[in-house]
Amino acid sequence: MFVDNIEITQTGSDTRVSAAVAGEAVWFELPTEHFRGSVADALACFAFLPAMAQAPEQAPVTLSMPKDYPVSSRLLHAIPSQQDTFAAWGSPLQRFAMDTSRHSEARSDDRVASSFSGGVDSLFTAHTRSQEITHLVHIQGYELRLDQDPEEAGIPRIKDLAERLGKELIVVRTNALAVSQTLKIQRLLIFGCFMATVAHLVGASRFYVPSGSPLSSMANNGSSAFTDSKWSSESVELVHDINNFDRIEKMRQVSEFGYLDGVVVCQRRFDRNCCRCIKCVRTMIGIELQGLNRESFSDELTPQLIRSLSPLNGKVDRELFGRYLSLGRQVHRHDLVRAMIYAEMRYRLTGVVKDIYHLADDFLFGGRIRARREARPTKQTDRWFHIVQK
Repeated sequence: MFVDNIEITQTGSDTRVSAAVAGEAVWFELPTEHFRGSVADALACFAFLPAMAQAPEQAPVTLSMPKDYPVSSRLLHAIPSQQDTFAAWGSPLQRFAMDTSRHSEARSDDRVASSFSGGVDSLFTAHTRSQEITHLVHIQGYELRLDQDPEEAGIPRIKDLAERLGKELIVVRTNALAVSQTLKIQRLLIFGCFMATVAHLVGASRFYVPSGSPLSSMANNGSSAFTDSKWSSESVELVHDINNFDRIEKMRQVSEFGYLDGVVVCQRRFDRNCCRCIKCVRTMIGIELQGLNRESFSDELTPQLIRSLSPLNGKVDRELFGRYLSLGRQVHRHDLVRAMIYAEMRYRLTGVVKDIYHLADDFLFGGRIRARREARPTKQTDRWFHIVQK
């Protein structure tokens, strides 16, 4: 079976759900009092992309599950259209068949939850949806692998923010990020499926997924208003919290809400923002250009720091980069504008050099040099599965 060896075990006050998905052992651990959902629905969501992400030379698979783990009829009905959407987003991907029993049962639950990383997007949703949301769900093992935070040093920061928001925090621990990397699936693309997996384990009646892009510029990043709602079941409604505010406006509003001093954005550390990674620096630029509270960042933003990073203009953040340039000129921070342009130009020139190298290899050596390089099992070339941005 594609999903097999499902086990539910209890240790102390926590429950662990584990299974073999595509031959890889994945597990999720959460407080027993908040484990009220469907294991089958959760694993069907998590197994979705591994089932599609088969090598081109392999035959399409059948996503099968044990018969005593029925999947929601509503979720099964939506999976074919989800495959159509993701096949258009990611390459290469193959459609799969489903072989599982189904159910149409609906459970009632008085909790409304939202994914909560402590970043700008999740703080914005937690505050603006405060009258609805009763619980915040922090997933330890998604932004960073568990082995990068063995002492759980980052949890106190998240708990402090949840207390300031007046919400109960649910911490879910998982090795799913490491499993996704082993299966060669890009983290950004699996985000929506991953949130749906956790939502179905928690089992709250409604689960908000904070939006990373405004409605006017939605990106094909695995989580969107077009796909997140289709992961819903008869009991759990997933809602992509879409709005028309970009990251700059959200920073300003989160500052007005009073939470920007505790924002958590780093992709390298749990215990503090490193002020060096791309996520930290992009947030620091927005804070600096708007003159907002920068207490959550211990280092100052300098042009030298910006010039050392690239690309600032990533596929998902293309419009944000343009807004930064316009805002920088508007507030006469030409030093930061020049630094951002320098970083982007360096990145683009590197791409031009690579293109010339590939053309020369194709023309002179028939592509043999690149073929030998790509055959090496490196971190970059091993990930044949990627996002196609339109």
